[in-house]
Amino acid sequence: MGKNLLNIFIIVFIITFHCCQKNEIESSISIEDAEDIIYIENNDKPRSSAHELKFSQDLSLFEDEWWPLNLLIDEPGNIYVRTGPEIVLRKFSPSGNEINRKEFPKGQGPGEFSGFDPCLSKNGNIYIADWSQRRLTLLDTNFNILELSKMKQYGFIFRLDSRNNMYFLAVELLPNTTSRQKLVFTKCSPSGEPILRIHEYEWGQYRDNNGIYHTDAFRTQLRYKIDSKDNAYYAATNKYEINVISPDGKVIKRITKKGKSRKLTQIEINSFEPEKPNSRFVTDIPKNMPYIADLFILDNDFLLVVTFESSENDDYLIGDLFDDAGIYKAQVKVPKYYRWNYLIQPNIKGAVLKNNSFYTIESDENEEFFWVKRYKVTWNY
Repeated sequence: MGKNLLNIFIIVFIITFHCCQKNEIESSISIEDAEDIIYIENNDKPRSSAHELKFSQDLSLFEDEWWPLNLLIDEPGNIYVRTGPEIVLRKFSPSGNEINRKEFPKGQGPGEFSGFDPCLSKNGNIYIADWSQRRLTLLDTNFNILELSKMKQYGFIFRLDSRNNMYFLAVELLPNTTSRQKLVFTKCSPSGEPILRIHEYEWGQYRDNNGIYHTDAFRTQLRYKIDSKDNAYYAATNKYEINVISPDGKVIKRITKKGKSRKLTQIEINSFEPEKPNSRFVTDIPKNMPYIADLFILDNDFLLVVTFESSENDDYLIGDLFDDAGIYKAQVKVPKYYRWNYLIQPNIKGAVLKNNSFYTIESDENEEFFWVKRYKVTWNY
């Protein structure tokens, strides 16, 4: 169910995007390294075995025939779940009781949505980016519409800092192609004016000199989070490097870890469909997995990096734990969440770490049944 609907969304988004005018964000400035940037180079082995991070489940939400797509957590610990395929936003108390629900019609009028990328502001209001319409909708805590405004870019993965500056991956067209775009990690003011052009990369298929279209088996994507001090952490999935950007737009810290990512297993290689003879479309399968699947910032400013060291059949994920100075301290087991390894397109992962709790969307193997779970995060030193 989930995969088919998501693929339809991708097609609709790309068609809508290419039917609109080309959008640029040239008025923003590119980031630079700070003069006193801190470089932390870690070996492939943790420096300490004393740090241990554990996840203990203390809440599970389940309903028949629901499909959780987004998780938002506010300061008191209320859980906001956007479900599909219809656009329904639900609010649960920290104890798991539903306290609010609203279904939003699909369409282009006020209060109607073609796309739904929600984010919580510090005061609990909900900002929803409808990228296909380039429209930003502001809801109050009871899901009532407060304001509508036009967005100047198209993009993915919408987030806010404490001052309601907006972050997302803006889409730019590349010349002479409709199958490949440039994604720009962008910071905008609350009014939508571009401020920073943080990182950019190309995404999608590419055509070689023989007219063959290539798709990477593991497309490079970008993962990012905003911490409590409005620093932005970001990493590309194909490189073990985490950059930390200050609110004024300087790279203040760069964390790296040596070593190669693990090799693909034969089962993983065989999971890709064999190419048909004389096909104009091929999938390029690498020898090694990507490095970084996701990253999370803990309340004590430690950094948890989820890697691709675990396989599809493992019951848990492998994470690398770094302290607040960027030192690699331990390898930990992390609960497996929905689409943790999905790299086909930029997407929000099914997990949130907030208030010393780890919230996940989880599914069965066939993606027919879904749960929203909460795990208490505890430390052993």
